[in-house]
Amino acid sequence: MKREKERNENLDIYSWILSPEIRKAWRKEPPLPLLEQAAIVHPAYRPVEEKLEAIASLYARAVTKEEKEKLGQAKSFYETAIRYMRGGDREEVPGEKEPKEVWLIMCSDYDMAQESHPLRMHYYEEPHLVYSYEAAREWASQYVECGWESCLMQKWILQKEKPKDVFTCSARLVNGAFCTTHVYMNELRYDFRLDLWHLPYPLPFSTGDLVKLEGPVFSKTIFGVWDGELGLDEIWYNWMGYIEEKEFGEEPFLTVQNMGYHRLQADELSVLDWLRPASQEELPKEQRILGKIAKTISRVRKTQGEEAAARRFWEVFQINPPKRQKT
Repeated sequence: MKREKERNENLDIYSWILSPEIRKAWRKEPPLPLLEQAAIVHPAYRPVEEKLEAIASLYARAVTKEEKEKLGQAKSFYETAIRYMRGGDREEVPGEKEPKEVWLIMCSDYDMAQESHPLRMHYYEEPHLVYSYEAAREWASQYVECGWESCLMQKWILQKEKPKDVFTCSARLVNGAFCTTHVYMNELRYDFRLDLWHLPYPLPFSTGDLVKLEGPVFSKTIFGVWDGELGLDEIWYNWMGYIEEKEFGEEPFLTVQNMGYHRLQADELSVLDWLRPASQEELPKEQRILGKIAKTISRVRKTQGEEAAARRFWEVFQINPPKRQKT
């Protein structure tokens, strides 16, 4: 009991932020509320078992009715997920003493450094069927060799009338170890949200800064120019302009990715993990134009202010800025 209390009190939520710069900057801000701490845990690049332990720690510290309710839902969510993974849900299916479970496995990559948008997954193996999570994990681990590859594992329980789709999880390499990192329930009773729709604090980058997305989930470093704006609704809007490369002889072009949310607008990737500052010297030869753009926008910011720099950002990347509406 004493050891569990110490673990609950010693949870360092900032250690879950993998970007050193963001982690250092947010440590200087006022402590995050419990629900925003949970929102960092939920999509994190860590094993599900560690997420359950962290959520349980936050739940033990809950004070308000909302904290207790939402963190209790999150705790139940992860406990149920792990039970599904272990096959402990079989007794919940009525009319079947020994229902069989089937796992459908699909291996894919979603790499922003490649030609396609990360939401358009590229499946590089034919779907495979096995009869347990352990077998699914063993099969999938043979085909995930890089950090930007993952396997989606979907659990079905065979019933008399029709199969029941109950649970989905994804597994990938984390620090060289193959593990399940994200889980999804298919029943409404486990439907809850723990997302930072808007970041609670600004990221430690100014408009015109040269930045990069770097980490094992990318096959190569992605360089870009940063734009951070405070909207009329007092919410920070963050964007990254970068060069999207195409294959089959198409010319690369400038594009913009929404970086203002906790996730990177790609499945299971997080701004808080992979965003870093970059230097001119790091830029590949074919992307040196980004360095010139960054210098120009930074000069505008220093001489004319943040709003002028933001306008210049959208002029360069030839996209109309989004409408600012209160949420």
